Amino acid sequence: MKILFLDDDERRLETARRAYAQEHDLHIVTTAKAAIDALQNDTFDVAMLDHDLEGEFFVDSSRVDCGMEVVRWMVQNRPVVGNVIVHSWNQRAGLKMTDALKKAGFNVEYTPFTYIESDSSI
Repeated sequence: MKILFLDDDERRLETARRAYAQEHDLHIVTTAKAAIDALQNDTFDVAMLDHDLEGEFFVDSSRVDCGMEVVRWMVQNRPVVGNVIVHSWNQRAGLKMTDALKKAGFNVEYTPFTYIESDSSI
């Protein structure tokens, strides 16, 4: 399975690597622009999207440097993505992303991402 994972938090990135990298084709990106570039140039079975990026929290969804910008691009350009998981801890923005994708016909769910704490080095 090919997975696009958008996030900027190093602990979440490490958790994603542990959970998905060995058995799946994991593509990690840390900016909205990089996510859009990946979606523009490739197809994914799953896109996992965070809202708040660049080390900030509870950012305005109208900004171009957040996950909502990826959603706006997806709604307009209809990339090939099997499923979308919005995993932002910013519930208000995450639900806004989920709603926009559902209205556009994407198969999407909202699930905050959980860390794997099996190793104290995370």
